[in-house]
Amino acid sequence: MRVHAYEWNHMNEDYLVVPIGKLKEKNKPFGSDPTTQKLIDIPQEMFDVNSVAYHKRYRVALLSSNLAGPNDNDIEDYLNSYLPTDAEYKIRLRPIMRNIALEKIRDAQEARSVTISLNIGRPLNDFLSGQVHGERNALGHLKALMEFSKTTLESNTFTLTLGLGKKKKATLDIGALIELLESINLDANCIDEIAVNYRNKPDEKIDIAKLKDSTAVLKIFFPIKGTQLGTEYILNNMDEILRNERQKYYSQVKEHFLNATDIGDDYEINKVWEEMPVV
Repeated sequence: MRVHAYEWNHMNEDYLVVPIGKLKEKNKPFGSDPTTQKLIDIPQEMFDVNSVAYHKRYRVALLSSNLAGPNDNDIEDYLNSYLPTDAEYKIRLRPIMRNIALEKIRDAQEARSVTISLNIGRPLNDFLSGQVHGERNALGHLKALMEFSKTTLESNTFTLTLGLGKKKKATLDIGALIELLESINLDANCIDEIAVNYRNKPDEKIDIAKLKDSTAVLKIFFPIKGTQLGTEYILNNMDEILRNERQKYYSQVKEHFLNATDIGDDYEINKVWEEMPVV
């Protein structure tokens, strides 16, 4: 593996693109001799490449998805090879996750009901993703009701359904529903399932979105035909795309860096460097 010539926006050095290649040692393609039309070996070293695009202001890195190229673990190992073996810190790429079911609800026109099913025999301390403020907060009342069911009624299960009854053309407030669901830690052990009945159009059948275990690594798509993303194309489009997709990752990034500790001085990019051994 090796880093190839990287590029950054000369008008704004907040973001740059770093191509990282894995040497192609097997199944190398052939070239064509323009004179004889015979196939010949290509003399240059060839690499399967993935690009890492880093945006300093948004504090996120994008990794392109060439399956033959280096994956996130390969890139971690490569970057850590520049650190002493006894270094106190290691470089890690932490994936930003998305909840597929939650995005379906976000795009829906109608939400008919939400059902929260819990096993309150398990700890409830991580049910909320953040601190509840205010006595009249709906989540505060919900958590108090859960605690009452657990400690006073000695119940092990808790199911709450919020719906619209017989109002066929009504809908729950989608924005308020999303705010409620985003305030819940969907990975909490006490959650058995959270299900939302929704539909995208009034004339469609009601569908069910189940939020538990519905997560995947966030993918951001560039509007280009084919699968090969050039470094210059990524560089010219990543700022606008990250700005447009900000709602999908902003809260996770903010939470991740909430209690971060800065160490050392600001770094500088070495435009010329002596290449060290590759891994």
